[in-house]
Amino acid sequence: MKSKLLRRLLPDLLATLLLIVLPLLVFWQVWAPNPADRVLFGGDILMGAYPTRVFVHRMFEAGMVPLWNPYQLGGMPLLGDVQVAAYYLPNLVLDWAFRGSEVSFLGFELLVIAHYAMGGLFFYAYLRGLGVIPAAALIGAIGFEFNGFFIGHRGHYSMLAVVVWLPAVLFLLDRSWHALRPTRAIAWAVLAGLPLSQLVMAGHPQATLYCAITIVAYAGFRWVGDLRRPASGNWQRLRVPALFILTGVLAATIAGIALLPAAEVLSRSRRGEPSFSFAVQHSLMPRNLITLLIPEFLNWSATEYRIYAGILTLALAATAWLVPDHGRPERRFFTVAAVAALVVALGGFTTVEGLAYRFIPGLSSVRVSARAFYIANVSLCVLAAFGAESLLQGLREGERARLQSLVRGLGFMLAGALVFAAIGYALLIGNYRPVGEEFYFAESLFNREPSADTYTLLTQTANAYVLFLVFLALTIGLLWAHSAGRLGGRSLAIALATVMFLDVATFAPYHDTIKADPDTARFTVREYTATMLDAPWKIADQEELIAAAAGLPDGVRIDNSAEVLPDNYSQVYRTAFATGYNVLDMQERFVLQTEWPYLSDAVRRDLLNVGYILTLPDTPDPPEEGATVVLENSQGTLWQRATQPSYARFSTSLRPAETLITLNGLLNRPGIGVGQQPAVTMDDGTLHATLRQLWPEALDEQLYVIGTTGIRSPVDLSVLAGGPIKYSAVIVDGVTVTPEQRGIVYALIDPVSGAVLNTGSFDTYQSSAESDLLAAMLNTAPVGTIVALATYDEGITNLNAAARTALADFGAAENLEGQIGAAYGLIGVKGSMAGTALEQIGQEPLTLDVGVGALQPQPEANVTTRMLTYQPDRISLLVQNDVRGLLMINETVFPGWQAYVDGLPAPTLRAEGLLRAVILAPTLEGRPHEVTFVYQPLSARLGGAISLVGLALAVGMLVAMAVAEVPRLAWLPQRRPSLALPRPEPAVGEG
Repeated sequence: MKSKLLRRLLPDLLATLLLIVLPLLVFWQVWAPNPADRVLFGGDILMGAYPTRVFVHRMFEAGMVPLWNPYQLGGMPLLGDVQVAAYYLPNLVLDWAFRGSEVSFLGFELLVIAHYAMGGLFFYAYLRGLGVIPAAALIGAIGFEFNGFFIGHRGHYSMLAVVVWLPAVLFLLDRSWHALRPTRAIAWAVLAGLPLSQLVMAGHPQATLYCAITIVAYAGFRWVGDLRRPASGNWQRLRVPALFILTGVLAATIAGIALLPAAEVLSRSRRGEPSFSFAVQHSLMPRNLITLLIPEFLNWSATEYRIYAGILTLALAATAWLVPDHGRPERRFFTVAAVAALVVALGGFTTVEGLAYRFIPGLSSVRVSARAFYIANVSLCVLAAFGAESLLQGLREGERARLQSLVRGLGFMLAGALVFAAIGYALLIGNYRPVGEEFYFAESLFNREPSADTYTLLTQTANAYVLFLVFLALTIGLLWAHSAGRLGGRSLAIALATVMFLDVATFAPYHDTIKADPDTARFTVREYTATMLDAPWKIADQEELIAAAAGLPDGVRIDNSAEVLPDNYSQVYRTAFATGYNVLDMQERFVLQTEWPYLSDAVRRDLLNVGYILTLPDTPDPPEEGATVVLENSQGTLWQRATQPSYARFSTSLRPAETLITLNGLLNRPGIGVGQQPAVTMDDGTLHATLRQLWPEALDEQLYVIGTTGIRSPVDLSVLAGGPIKYSAVIVDGVTVTPEQRGIVYALIDPVSGAVLNTGSFDTYQSSAESDLLAAMLNTAPVGTIVALATYDEGITNLNAAARTALADFGAAENLEGQIGAAYGLIGVKGSMAGTALEQIGQEPLTLDVGVGALQPQPEANVTTRMLTYQPDRISLLVQNDVRGLLMINETVFPGWQAYVDGLPAPTLRAEGLLRAVILAPTLEGRPHEVTFVYQPLSARLGGAISLVGLALAVGMLVAMAVAEVPRLAWLPQRRPSLALPRPEPAVGEG
């Protein structure tokens, strides 16, 4: 009995072993014992995924929850950064394996390799679940294990980690839908939720979206199949959607710890407001379709465009449709999926992308549509397995004839390719020149680093083309031998598996790898390119720079915009950088730092508490006036700024403002430093309620009186007349209501309700007619209407008499005639006497305020601060202040940062659009406030609770289903049978 079971399981066991071993063999140089043979995985693994995992691992080792990263871009959510995948199960296994020590780069590389094995095993299981014979399932799994997407995106670890789970989900869903008993169906559906949760938690939303759409479509395909068959009841009709919903709900709840923080970050990141031009970036170009056959053709198989599936894969996929009399029903689904994936991958090159962008949820937020071709790779491998099965199970006469026709067609293709090869070879020979001995190493032959030289690039392409001819000839030979009856059975299976492996794995080891030993290698990353340091003294100089940077005080940041040190390794060095690249960077910070009106370098650095600047070596001039050299060597120069910014700032005045472009304009004013009169807001819109409770002086009624009119504004009003920065704005209750246009911008305010009645702009510099339109608008405003307007030099240079007269009716008195190059601002009331408005004109940018912004600063304030604690998710300071005011710290504000003053919760304000702030009452001498900021995001707490509930539900349901499957008497205590012998019957005549 045991031997029969072993014989039955042996093919599956051998296939499993082979699929585990093959990635280790293909990537043998990763774990080679000889350091000279070693390579390391490049791309995002080297530049982002590995250093981030090291940081998360350190936090786990310290008993901390990985919530916040203070070392990147001035502070970023860590758990909410989906690509961090803090609680993704394989990542946690890696952390467990390296408990008590640092995660090594080799360990992380082996984790990546393990995902190749996982993908192959899951794919094999799915095919076997469909009933595909072991040999055919193995052939398809090998093709899947090294498909073009897996090879091209190996550097994108989070993407690879998502997509390997797709076949596991399909396998378990199929088991659920085809289970005969409802209890077993529910159990399989619950089990399907586990890999689906990992697919979600692995950390790449775009790959997750493509997989989710595929899973939903697959469920629809199965449901339609159920509906077309005679059903015995509602369960048969509804089991597919019901079980699918159960799987999805469980997966979503288990992934709550990742989903909720990620949703919070995505809504506030640069990805929060995408555009169609963003969505069609890096579409699969039609020319790239040739790389389905020749993966290194003219270097068109860069990471995002690597779609190679294998010559044998394509031939077997065609076999699945052309040869068998009766193919598997799933081939229809996967053929449609492959075509749909191709159309989506082509992106902006088809009209379909626009419709998908408009109507399919989620597609508007992703770019690089070429990645959708992964679904085509999956589909082609499934079809290839079906085709291999049709060959291995023997051919009927009609099937053999169709196979022979396919062989002839492929033969014609080979003949044409050989003619083209001969022509190309002749052209190359006619222009022959030496390419250098180093060209003949494998890394050049297989295009690890494509040459910029045209002749060498064509020679590299010729190498790839010859391999295409070889694999096409091998494919034709195998199919011909089988059609002629000369090859079949086990020999055919071994031959197909061998050719499949050689075909798809030949280019695999060389894409996106770097010849270096990670134990000793050091590198720089500039413009997304890693360059190895090739001398020990260069490595020593880099380590000297790292040590100097790591020794800076807590909270002080470095401007590393010159990319002297690898940005994402700041978290490994424990050195805070104010610069870097992250597609999930906060929208507020990105706009303030990069968009017009452009901030000066000094202001940008002050905002993020930059005290030091790194520049490239041999940079003769200081990056900022007065900067002094701290350390200079071959790898760069560390400069100290002449004026060190204050980590904690205290202000006795403030201004409500939240519109980002206006914040840039306010910060651009000459002589107005960060925090002198900070623009403040609160994310929950409770600024006035907070001021009323904690700073009532800021809401004094006299602050709302407009000039000397005696009339109070019902709302906070501010105007910014931009001067040299050529930007002006009117701010009502913190929100900019005027357009981003030149000329005079204005807003008319209802004096009772504070509602904005009208807003716009007039380009009075362009023509006198614009001045007339301005005058007409002002003249028609009802008496008592409040006007706020602002402009820079062009706005009043050509202002005509009609417009000046209309302004006087709002209390204006400044002589604007002949003014050139001046900024002008006005807040007045219709029908007021001339000279009663709040009005100013000058050569520098200026602001006028009514309301909170009119609170005058107290120049004699005495404030001292001292840092107590600086941890990723907790910062504490002692603050001695003799007046009421606003304390700001140079750390990024984000929902979840809670302020505590002397142990009591206090509202957290957003200052200068970016910084954390809190209102402090005056202290007694010698009794300073203890101010603590703690990161306690509701999204993480709620998400963690939901995940625990989801796991508990999954375990509980599995236990309940297992109990239901066991007969009651099999687990209840049973009475032991009596051992007493039966009494003999009495003999005749007895008794």
